[in-house]
Amino acid sequence: MRTILFMLLALVSLRCAQQEESAAPPPPPSSPAVVGEMTVKEFDALRQQGSAPFLLDVRNPEEVEIASMGADLLIPLGELPARMGELAAYRDQPIVVHCRTGRRSAQAAQELVDAGFTHVINLKGGIQAWSQEIDPTVPQY
Repeated sequence: MRTILFMLLALVSLRCAQQEESAAPPPPPSSPAVVGEMTVKEFDALRQQGSAPFLLDVRNPEEVEIASMGADLLIPLGELPARMGELAAYRDQPIVVHCRTGRRSAQAAQELVDAGFTHVINLKGGIQAWSQEIDPTVPQY
């Protein structure tokens, strides 16, 4: 009787251990990409070294006519979801996003990260900061 009781306890313990293992939560997913930030001085230094990342302007075309800092591509914020395919080659490359002050570019950068882009950087202060700190010939508006 004692042996049977011992065997039953052993089986119950084994069964409980198996259930705990199968009920264990899955390992956490790898850290999601996050939006970084860069100052205009940092971007200018990279540009002067010839190693500036891809620069995406998310302002509207009429704003670009007023002031520009030579972006690689213009995709207005409202068009970004429909035009993400144009950026597919940069999915795992650094992309700096800029606008007038940094608000729209922060939103655009988050949309890119949410779409799977891994190295997205918001340009703090946008073209206004560029005009104030780097190139005063760029008009402010």
